Amino acid sequence: MLNIRGLVGQVTGLGSGVLKELRLGHAAETVVQDLHGRYHELVYNNNVFLAANQTPATWSAGLTTTTIVGIVLENPPNSSVNLSLLQVSFVNMGTVAGNVALCATPYSITTATHTTALTVRSTLIGNTTPPRATVDQGATVPVAPYTIMPLASILTTSLTALSGVWADLSGSIMVMPGCMVAICASAAVVGMASFIWEEDPV
Repeated sequence: MLNIRGLVGQVTGLGSGVLKELRLGHAAETVVQDLHGRYHELVYNNNVFLAANQTPATWSAGLTTTTIVGIVLENPPNSSVNLSLLQVSFVNMGTVAGNVALCATPYSITTATHTTALTVRSTLIGNTTPPRATVDQGATVPVAPYTIMPLASILTTSLTALSGVWADLSGSIMVMPGCMVAICASAAVVGMASFIWEEDPV
């Protein structure tokens, strides 16, 4: 029989590399707690990146168009990482009614034709290690995208119809090498969007 022992009470002042018993409460329950923010370890190890439109863009009209203007996140075929989507956002800044969705493309050995590149930055602000992924405000993708998640509906031509939407995906969608995701729109809406993702070795 395996017996696991623990230490009851508060533990303080431990240095790096110290071996210590599990911490227990007074009812013999295991005590665990968050030490840092949710993505602290991933960000600290420089595995998380972001990209966003820097000025309002006029989206290309069509959820399945291969010529995309808006924001496109590509995982190149030779990247050797999967992109784990953490968060996406879109803010409406115009008066055009339409639907906005997160779209994806099937695998292709052909990379996108990059028209208007966006700067990708580490979320460890100040770190300049380059990511494997690329992001564009405008790109021609080799395969037509399909909708994987509706994000918003701009129902009227008033700016008050939709201010913005933020989706916490928490890694529930991953992008393999040779695939892409984009925030697409059914009409020429005007807005800004962003992606935050983790890069995991395949």
